[in-house]
Amino acid sequence: MSGILCVEMLESTLKAACFQILLPSHWLFPPGPSMNSGALSVESLVMHYKDKFFQELCTEGWKWRVVCCEAEVACPWLPSMLQASANSTNLVSKNATEIEVAASLAYHFGMTKNMQTAIDTTKAALPNISYMNSVGHYVQHFGGGDKGGFELIAFLQQLSKSCGHSLFLGEEYMDAIAFTRFSDPSSTYPFLRASFWAAAMSSPKSADSISKLVTQSDIEKLKSSGMKTQIKTAETLLSLSWNLLSKTGGLHEKKGVRAMGHMMIRTALLLVKKEAKGKEGKTFGTLQKVHEAFTAEVGDGNAAGAAATAESSESGGELRIMSLQDTASAAIIAATSNSWLKVGARYVQKDNPAIYEFEGMDNVDGIFKLADAWGTDYTLRIPHKDLRNMRATDKKVPALYSAEHVARRRVDSFMTLEEEVAKATALTMLFNFYSEFLGIMSRVIECAHQVDECLVDLHFTSDGKVYAANNIKKYGLKVFPMGMLSKSKSAADEKGKVMITVATDNFIVQPPKNDRCIVPFFWVGHCSEARDELILYKAPEKGLKRKDGPEVQVPKMLIQEDSDGQKWLKVRPSHYAIAKLMLGHLEEFKNCRQPSLAASPQIAQIRKMLLEKITTALGLAGAAESEQDDFFVQGNGGDDANAKAADALEEDEQAPKRRKLTYQKAPPTINLELGGIACTFKTPATGRESDIIVMLDAKQMTALADYVIQDTSGCLQGDAKRTYKRTGQYRKVRQNSQEFELGEE
Repeated sequence: MSGILCVEMLESTLKAACFQILLPSHWLFPPGPSMNSGALSVESLVMHYKDKFFQELCTEGWKWRVVCCEAEVACPWLPSMLQASANSTNLVSKNATEIEVAASLAYHFGMTKNMQTAIDTTKAALPNISYMNSVGHYVQHFGGGDKGGFELIAFLQQLSKSCGHSLFLGEEYMDAIAFTRFSDPSSTYPFLRASFWAAAMSSPKSADSISKLVTQSDIEKLKSSGMKTQIKTAETLLSLSWNLLSKTGGLHEKKGVRAMGHMMIRTALLLVKKEAKGKEGKTFGTLQKVHEAFTAEVGDGNAAGAAATAESSESGGELRIMSLQDTASAAIIAATSNSWLKVGARYVQKDNPAIYEFEGMDNVDGIFKLADAWGTDYTLRIPHKDLRNMRATDKKVPALYSAEHVARRRVDSFMTLEEEVAKATALTMLFNFYSEFLGIMSRVIECAHQVDECLVDLHFTSDGKVYAANNIKKYGLKVFPMGMLSKSKSAADEKGKVMITVATDNFIVQPPKNDRCIVPFFWVGHCSEARDELILYKAPEKGLKRKDGPEVQVPKMLIQEDSDGQKWLKVRPSHYAIAKLMLGHLEEFKNCRQPSLAASPQIAQIRKMLLEKITTALGLAGAAESEQDDFFVQGNGGDDANAKAADALEEDEQAPKRRKLTYQKAPPTINLELGGIACTFKTPATGRESDIIVMLDAKQMTALADYVIQDTSGCLQGDAKRTYKRTGQYRKVRQNSQEFELGEE
């Protein structure tokens, strides 16, 4: 090998095949006086170049590492990866830019047909770009497609070389041009994105080799509604210009590449209002003038083109590489944006339990199939903008249960129920037998059960829904819970559950499993809105009533309960519910507009008897008249003795305190005999208390009601109601005013 140097080359333009060529030495060294027949001798090399390692290289040669050609057949991307890796290792002054990374991704995808493999391979060869996934996303969706050889990426690489562009875009800017969405279902704007890539590469302003002419915020502003028309026009003009050069072959010539590059850069800077800051420094003002400059540069003033035609596509399992034709297809854009929609898969809408099967996508809607429980198929079209509300589900399409299936699962034909009843009966017998020896009285639980015969009028589906076979009037269907019992462990377990309380124990009624009994009570779901709810059954609230009177729902504020559980009824004479409870059975009550016991002489008499009992119990003889507050003065006069006694108490400032202390010393309850029945009343807090609090007992309540109806004058017939006597400071002011008027007279 004397006089001849062997050089290993990696061919990357055709087959990336690894081969060797032999170069004559005069290609490497200029001819001189020491030439020997056009070649350098070893002696001449050793004489002129004293380097030890170079002399060993010339005299002893060097080792070659040759990779078998079968490796390239198995891994077509291997030679290019090794070449890029070696270049990256030996290149210490310059790192690969985003366009070089994009070109590498496009090449490796062409070899592997897998974008993730292309990204991994490029990362191994060019590790300096940390945001390679963003570059890969751009190549995949806006690079021009593998069928066209990623023509936009190839063009940007040619533009970078011909114009000497070597600036980096930066991670934020790369994310902006790769992931910004312009909310246009008809286009993804690939030419506009390429224009902003070209504008960044041509920036005269940079920091740390990163372009600073156009920023991420500039691209974000293009998403506003005011820019929608402009960017649409810009994309159309760029597409027309590209088609013109593509048809004439100008994209393969330096002139055409520069003209298209100028068109892109000018368009991008015009949209962000930074024309004057560009390297060219020229302001065009309108997109029309930019396009006119392009046509003049390429030498064809009648440029025309047609937009790429849209093609419909179905969503597949692999990531789709977007060609330039795909970027103008609304169907493919929607399928790419909603790549999680798979043909044949099942989905549900938000707040809608119906199950839809995805069939495909067109330029306007996503197409779904909906099947009901009877097997009827319906086609549903959902606009692209509403597809985000679809959610994948593994639920099956509901099917209608057969009549035989429902019959096998009726409560009265289910064998497990008999076993549970037998077990419960045996447990009751065991408890009763055991309690007889201990003297314990067994608790008798009375319960009524109803078999749901309505099953014959209902249809049940596998997804837990109930359909009526016939028309059912509102509130005409009643369903009841049925199931096994489990003891409640905490109050939290009882929330929203059907409960049965026996003494102090709470039991939860457990719904049968889906493959066990059919109990319609548990198949009726909750409605989303209260106004749509169908109340199937509502337990009545407890009320009070006379034997021959109407039932009255007494407000909770009139019911008092002591710590020992004893309940009391607060008889408030002015309350309508109390009047209805006492007098509701009378015919006059129905014709009275405002029934009230406020003027009842019987109520006044009971209050008088209570005051007498208190004074007697405390040994305060004669205090009953002075302590009694006559609220029921007849007419305008009234009892003069009572009025004078009340006036005397009011004039004494200490009287209210003494009265309060007096009632506090009284016993808590007072017994009165009404109609021969002993009734227990609570001691009133003061003598002015108008409410009467009686023990809530059936016999005592009956005796009180019978006593009240002995005299109903002033309650129902429109008699004179009670009159209020002026008291306190207001009475004194009124009295002084009258005396002043009498003095003037």
